[in-house]
Amino acid sequence: MDKNSNWSEISKDINNAKDKIKDKINSEVNHEDLRESLNGTLNEIKNLFNDIIKTVEETIKDDEIRKETKDVIKKINTELIDTLNINKSRNSEQNYQEEE
Repeated sequence: MDKNSNWSEISKDINNAKDKIKDKINSEVNHEDLRESLNGTLNEIKNLFNDIIKTVEETIKDDEIRKETKDVIKKINTELIDTLNINKSRNSEQNYQEEE
């Protein structure tokens, strides 16, 4: 009976380890997907702001208004990208701490 109990415990331990490994792999995949998605979003935002600046350059004839508009758009773009990068860094730090 003792041997059966030991094998049962070993089987439970193996199943627990297997489940932990599966959870860890799934967690890492989800984190990587989120990172890739965020990077893609950042690139799309950069492209959108570049398109907006190009449109401003092509449509606004007044030099002063065009320059001021472009400056405002660039500031908004920079602020948004910086904010997303800060959040991205925080998430990476949290993920690293969770892994420890």
